[in-house]
Amino acid sequence: MGQGGSVSSPLRGVRRRDVLAGAAALPLAACTGSAPEITGALVGASAERGHMLRDARATASNAQPAETRRVRVVIAGGGIAGLSAARALRQRGIDDFVVLELEDTAGGNSRAG
Repeated sequence: MGQGGSVSSPLRGVRRRDVLAGAAALPLAACTGSAPEITGALVGASAERGHMLRDARATASNAQPAETRRVRVVIAGGGIAGLSAARALRQRGIDDFVVLELEDTAGGNSRAG
């Protein structure tokens, strides 16, 4: 330390208000130009399949199970939560489970957008 001399600081004279205003303006600096165009389409879930049971249109022929199995855990839905549950079970050494999914592929809303 010195002998009573003043210490020069690069922040001397900078007000707190100026620092906060500058920090608040930073996100606006990222908003230059236009957003890039995203190609593709949202596929969405099949409303037809989803409403089949609700509207009692399931007939005896398409309501019969293709197979019957006994499992310790049934996970309803192959969306991100269902797939995460299946992964957590498998990590804990539990393989006696089944994931039931309405659609042809897993993913749920995360797949559909």
